Amino acid sequence: MKQLFLTTATVRCMIGLIQGTILYFLFAVSQNKIQWLVLNPYIFLPMLMITIFVPLLIIQGLASLRFKTISMVSLLITLVIIRIADYAVYRQILPNYDGLPLTSMIFSMQLFFLTSIVLFITQSLVLSSEQDQRLVANYATYFNMAWKLGVQIIFTIVFVGAFWLLLALGSTLFHLIHLTFFEYLITQAYFAMPATTFIIAIALHITDVNVRVTQGIRALCLTLLSWLLPLIAGIISLFLISLFFTGLSPLWHTGHASALLLLAAVVLIILINAVYREGAYDNKSLFSIQNWAATLSCYLLIPLISLAIYALYLRVQQYGLSVDRIYAAVCMVIGSTYAVGYTLSALFSKNRFVFFAYCNIATAFLILIIYLALHTPLADPVRLSVANQLLRLQTGKVTPEKFDFAALRYKGLRFGQQALLELQNTWQGPQREYVRIHATEAFKLKLKAYPNSGEKPNPLIIHTANGKLPSSFLNQHWLAMEGSINIPFCLSNGMGKCDVWQMQDLQKNPLILILENGTFTGFKKTTSGQWTAIGYWLIPYKCSEKIRKAAVAGEFKLVLPPPSNQDIEVMGVSMSFNQKIDNNICNN
Repeated sequence: MKQLFLTTATVRCMIGLIQGTILYFLFAVSQNKIQWLVLNPYIFLPMLMITIFVPLLIIQGLASLRFKTISMVSLLITLVIIRIADYAVYRQILPNYDGLPLTSMIFSMQLFFLTSIVLFITQSLVLSSEQDQRLVANYATYFNMAWKLGVQIIFTIVFVGAFWLLLALGSTLFHLIHLTFFEYLITQAYFAMPATTFIIAIALHITDVNVRVTQGIRALCLTLLSWLLPLIAGIISLFLISLFFTGLSPLWHTGHASALLLLAAVVLIILINAVYREGAYDNKSLFSIQNWAATLSCYLLIPLISLAIYALYLRVQQYGLSVDRIYAAVCMVIGSTYAVGYTLSALFSKNRFVFFAYCNIATAFLILIIYLALHTPLADPVRLSVANQLLRLQTGKVTPEKFDFAALRYKGLRFGQQALLELQNTWQGPQREYVRIHATEAFKLKLKAYPNSGEKPNPLIIHTANGKLPSSFLNQHWLAMEGSINIPFCLSNGMGKCDVWQMQDLQKNPLILILENGTFTGFKKTTSGQWTAIGYWLIPYKCSEKIRKAAVAGEFKLVLPPPSNQDIEVMGVSMSFNQKIDNNICNN
C-alpha cells in the first residue's frame, strides 16, 4: 500500500512538472519567440487548452480510474478540446482581410471558464460511473464525487495561494538585505509555471488520499450551508411578495434584473442540494426549519426563473440578441430544468428524492450538450447575435441611423465581418447608400480590442527634456545584481515602473539615475561602452512619496560632501551615497 502511495504521488508530481514545462514553452511562444507557432493559432490554442486541462484530469483521477478508462476518457476529451479550440480560432476573423489571428486575439477567458465547468461535471460523471461500474451511476455516488471534487479544487487553490504567499515572504526578507536573486527567480516564468503545476499536483494528491479529512470538511461545509437556506428562502419570499406592492417597474429599471434573479436562483439550488445531499436523509432526519425551507425554496425557483425570462424577453424585444443575452438565455434554460424538477420533487413528497436525483443527473448531461452546441456553428452566440441584428435591420425594427455597425466589427468576429461585406455589396433595404458607406467605414476600423502582442509597455518613465535615453543603455542586457547592487526590476525583468533621469555628475560625466521602491540607483558608462551600476541612495521611508514627487518636478541636486562621494538632495533632505562593493575582491 505504501509503495502504491509513493508511486501514485511520484507520477502525479512528474505530470505536474511536465505540464508546467510545456506551459512555459507555450508562454515563450506567445512572446513571439517561435514565430511559426505564434502565427498558427490552429495549433497553438489546442495545445494550450490540452496542456491546461488534460493533465489536471489525469492527476485527479489517477488513483480512482483504471488505466483503460483514464486513457479513453483523456483521448476523448483531447479530441473534443481540439475541435472546440479550432472552432474558437475559426470564428475570430476573416484571414483574407486581417491575416491570421495572433495568440493575443484567440485567448478567451470565457472559453476557459466554461470549459473548466464542463470538465468538472465530466470528471464527476466519469469517476462516479467507474466507482459503480455502471454507465449511469447511483445519484449518491454522483453527489459524493462532485462535492469531493469541489472540496479538492477549493483546497488546492488555497494551498497554491499559501505556497506563493510564503515565496513572497521569502523574497521580502531577502529584499531587506538588498538581495534580489530570490525575488528575481520567483518572478520568472520558467520557475513560476512548473512550480505552480507541481504544487497543484501535490495538493490534489494530498486531498485525494486523505479521504476522511476530505469527507469531514465536506460534511461540515454542507451542514453550514444548509443552515443558510432558511435565511435566503425567507429573504426571497419577502422580495417576491413585495413585488405585488411595488410592481415590476423598479426591477426593470435596474438594467440587470435578469442577472440578479439568476444569481438568486443559483444560490437557492446550491443550498437546496446542501440540505437534501445525496438523498440519504428522510424528512425525519432533517430539522423542521431546514425541511420547510427546502420545500419552500423548491417552489420559489419557478417565479424567480420566470421573472428572469420575462426581463430578458423585454431586453431582447428592445435591443435584439447579443452574446451576453444568449448566454443568459442558456442559463435560464438550465435554471428552468432545475425549477421544474425541484418543484415536482416538492409536490410529490413521497418520491421527493427520486425527482430530485433525476433532475440533477439530467441537468448535468444537458449542460454538456449545451456546451458542445455553443461551441459549434449550430448555436454559436456570436453567429446568432449577428444574424438577429441583421434581421432587425432588414425588418425595420431598427433604423440604419441607430444600427451599431462598429459592433459588428468589434464584437461580431468572423460573422460580423461577413455581415459588413454583405451590407456593402448586396444590401437592398432602405437607405442603401447610407448603409453601404457606414458598413465600409466600420469594416476598415482597426481591431483595437486585439492589440499587437509584440508591443510591450515601457516600464521606464523618462524625465528628460527629449524623453529619450541612450540606446546603449536601453539595449544592454542586465543581470539581477552587479556586485552588491540590486539592478531595478524595470531593467532586469521589464516589470513594474521606474522613474529615470539623465544628467551629469559633478565631474561632468553622464549619469543615469533610476528610482524604484524608495531607492535611487546610479549608472555610469565605462570605457568599454557598457553601463554599470555605481551605487545607490536610500530614501527615508516616511517621505518616499513626497521625495519622488519633488524629484519628478526637478527639485533635486547632487552635492559633494567630504571626502568625494556624491549625495542626492531633495527638498533639503540629503541621501547618502552607498558605493558598489566588488564581490570578486575576496578572490584576490
